Amino acid sequence: MGISISDLRGAQPADATLQNLLGVLSSKLELCSRLPIYEYEASNEGHEQCAAAFRALADVERRSFDELLNALRRHLDETAAAREGEQPASSPTTRTSPSLPSGAPR
Repeated sequence: MGISISDLRGAQPADATLQNLLGVLSSKLELCSRLPIYEYEASNEGHEQCAAAFRALADVERRSFDELLNALRRHLDETAAAREGEQPASSPTTRTSPSLPSGAPR
């Protein structure tokens, strides 16, 4: 009996898109932290054009990071909504008691 890639992925707590978003965000976060250092070093060595290039790249990377972060938020919201829709109606995590107001402790 063979196991397919979709079976393996289905057993994971996160889908491939979430893993990809987190991986790219992690890389961009590291790059965003390094670029100001590169700019500083280039400036100290008298390479102002390179320092300006690192500064410009840092600006682009920050905007790109923000866009990916927004995509991650949307993906998490969509995934949570889909999972809530997949749970059976009798599940204690989705059932609300009619005698308690929504937000009251259970």
